[in-house]
Amino acid sequence: MSKSIYLLRHGQTTFNAQQRLQGHCNSGLTELGKEQASMIGASINRKIGNKKTLGCLLQSTRKSD
Repeated sequence: MSKSIYLLRHGQTTFNAQQRLQGHCNSGLTELGKEQASMIGASINRKIGNKKTLGCLLQSTRKSD
């Protein structure tokens, strides 16, 4: 049985756009970040479909519908 691991990063955040370092605080997604998250979500859905997944619980990932 073959298994795959996909590592993804969130879309652009406000701090990313301002070239600020962030560590333990959450920075909301920019409009570009929301678009990026939507695109990668659709891509992963096409790739793996309805399989079990594990995700991060950061605010930026929960809002990436």
